[in-house]
Amino acid sequence: MTNPEIVTLGYGFIADMHIKAAREVGVTTVGISGHNGDKALDFAQKNDIPYSTDDWKHLIDTTTADLVVVCTPNYLHYEQTIYALQQGKNVLVEKPAPLGDGLLHSCLFSGGVVHCWGWFDRGFIMVR
Repeated sequence: MTNPEIVTLGYGFIADMHIKAAREVGVTTVGISGHNGDKALDFAQKNDIPYSTDDWKHLIDTTTADLVVVCTPNYLHYEQTIYALQQGKNVLVEKPAPLGDGLLHSCLFSGGVVHCWGWFDRGFIMVR
């Protein structure tokens, strides 16, 4: 794959970290969504992202990006991850992982998509 691209759902601290990390390894962020369209636009302009919207489903439906990065509040992870997987998108979701009723499992094994989640345990005393 040459010139990989991502879109990000969310425009907070974690989204900023993912976008910067992606940029460091040559991955371009081509779109961002957030519940507040003006804030999403401001974030996009500050980070040289060409597209922003307040409609995350539209972003997933229309993107040709290689990966959807879910960086929204926890309560949105399940719906957004399942939706992106059902649309045939590869997904990276921040913890907590959207585990639950088996729908995630069926999405993963119905097509050639990849799902993974960020899990930063190294800072917890019990893992050291």
